[in-house]
Amino acid sequence: MRFTIDGLEYKVSWGYATRGGTVHCAIRNDDGPPVLYGWAICSERDRFTRKIGRKVALTRAIKDMPRDFRSQVWAAYLNMQHGRW
Repeated sequence: MRFTIDGLEYKVSWGYATRGGTVHCAIRNDDGPPVLYGWAICSERDRFTRKIGRKVALTRAIKDMPRDFRSQVWAAYLNMQHGRW
């Protein structure tokens, strides 16, 4: 997923480890090191779902950012085509 805020282009990537139910989210600009990072760990009692894991990891990655930034990130996430960016 890509989005632009204040002239900077950001790229969001997710990684999945279905064994153990872990999802990580890294937000980068210009393919450099991650600027923001979030994760989600699925409980052993729950079924692993990528969609829910992405939302939890993204929420944790942007939780300390200003509201305007978070709003634009969620708008880009919700505009993804069929869960792909």
